[in-house]
Amino acid sequence: MNIQRHLSDYVKGWRLQSGTPVIIRPIHPQDQKRLVAFHQTLSERSVYLRYAGTLPLSQRIKRAPISRLCSIEYGREMALVAEKDGTELLATEIIAVGALNLLPGTRDGEYSMLVTDRYQHQGLGTEMSRRLIDVALDWNLERIVA
Repeated sequence: MNIQRHLSDYVKGWRLQSGTPVIIRPIHPQDQKRLVAFHQTLSERSVYLRYAGTLPLSQRIKRAPISRLCSIEYGREMALVAEKDGTELLATEIIAVGALNLLPGTRDGEYSMLVTDRYQHQGLGTEMSRRLIDVALDWNLERIVA
């Protein structure tokens, strides 16, 4: 399998319900700083719902976990980000992250999703879920657990 060609298949545009254009694509190592900035935008409620409890910002943005998420092993793990173009003065902004990881010794995948508060209820989580399901189908998974 040609990983580079395969990864490019997952890069596609989409529009939020508000009409705002976004790009949904696989994560890459250069996303580390923007992923830290993303975590700074989350409310305590969003963090609680994602992590099933409280998790301080300092724990969420530790260098090792962020670096690990941005340097995934494609074929066993997939993380997608949704990014919105910034203005001329601002950099591109990550507004959502979704991940799918193979569970060792199974044909199951574990799924997670997080959309920054400002862009929730715009259909983005649903669209990213669809795209991660496409990855699961490509990998011939039997089941996805969250």
